[in-house]
Amino acid sequence: MNSEKFVNMCKVLRVLNAVREYHVGMPLTYEQLKHLRLQVLIDRLVVRRQWGLAMKVSRYLKLPEAEGESRILGHWACYKVFQKHIPDEQIAVDIKRKLGDTPGIPYSEIAKKALECGRTQLAVSLLEYEPRAAEQVPLLMTMRDLRLALTKAIESGDTDLVHMVLQRMRENQPSGEFLMTIRNYPQAQSLFMQFCRENNPSLLADIHYQNDDFLEMGHCRVRESYLEISHQKRLDALLSAQENYTKARNDFASKATDEQVKLLGYQRRLEEQYQQHYSDLSLHDTMKRLISKDLGKLAEQLKKEFKVPDKRFWWLKVEALAEAGDWPELEKFAKNKKSPIGYEPFVETCMKHGNTFEAKKYIGRVSPEHKVKMLIRIGVLEEAADLAMQNKNEDELNLVLRHCSGNKMLHAKILNMKGQLRK
Repeated sequence: MNSEKFVNMCKVLRVLNAVREYHVGMPLTYEQLKHLRLQVLIDRLVVRRQWGLAMKVSRYLKLPEAEGESRILGHWACYKVFQKHIPDEQIAVDIKRKLGDTPGIPYSEIAKKALECGRTQLAVSLLEYEPRAAEQVPLLMTMRDLRLALTKAIESGDTDLVHMVLQRMRENQPSGEFLMTIRNYPQAQSLFMQFCRENNPSLLADIHYQNDDFLEMGHCRVRESYLEISHQKRLDALLSAQENYTKARNDFASKATDEQVKLLGYQRRLEEQYQQHYSDLSLHDTMKRLISKDLGKLAEQLKKEFKVPDKRFWWLKVEALAEAGDWPELEKFAKNKKSPIGYEPFVETCMKHGNTFEAKKYIGRVSPEHKVKMLIRIGVLEEAADLAMQNKNEDELNLVLRHCSGNKMLHAKILNMKGQLRK
């Protein structure tokens, strides 16, 4: 005989005897119990408020907690909240003591029952025991306890919950009151500012205004200016930014904005005069376009007005003339005065645009220490090797040697030169 079946049958019979007691009054037969199933028996005991017996049966038959103890305790707690003659605080303590940290106990569901019967304070107390913020926060929002909901959302570390509460607060509070409220919650304010930075820049400016953060207000106005199509609106935004930077005592940002305002004025005049677009260009690109359009004098004027360093301007002009293919003007520019950047950039820029003929014109003016390198750049390897030998510089010979792998005669010649230098 199977002993396990015998033991299980004995347990079932003991359960049947227990529920047949007069104070329970459930005269079930074995066949009836088999048809109903144990879960239904537990449910019927719960409906009859026989929670103690239901718990004993659940433990005795070793039912899973979700089907047994947890469900029974949940039903008991829901019934408990309807006992209005007992104070809210006492019920909350009793429920917590009885349920403890039993897994699967939905404190949020119990709190909903408390809310349904008008016991808001009890619902709040019960939600304190709810470990799942995703269940806790929405119910607090339903109860319109938005500040507590925001606190719990922040504590959970779930940014989606925080955004959800903030959105509800925005809908239910005047804008000024909402902004003042979130000042007391730095993490929430930081998240909301990030949201505004991406979706509502004007509201972000309002937050900085309330916080007297003039530096950030200036940054906002600068960003706004680049979104404006109208010249006047862009200018107004930049002037507002400059004013805020001045209040923030940020001299660098204030001066940079002032220069941008001046540049915008120049660009507006250029557009009116030449019917070409300049407004979205930087100072560098503005001067570069002027040079490429044969308006070098205007570029020189901008250089003086904005105190552009000579080296930077020479680099810019060399690039602009080469890109425009204005080789005569580039040669004229090179002969005009001594280059503060040397003549290697002239060679490099010509080669960049595939013009070896023009590049050779500047080789004679290249400084001696860079001449071998520039000769290699334009492909005159033999001349480069001769110059390296003349300079008695083995490093330069090695540099030429690395570029002449396909020329066996020159390769042998350089090796011979190296041998002569070592004697």
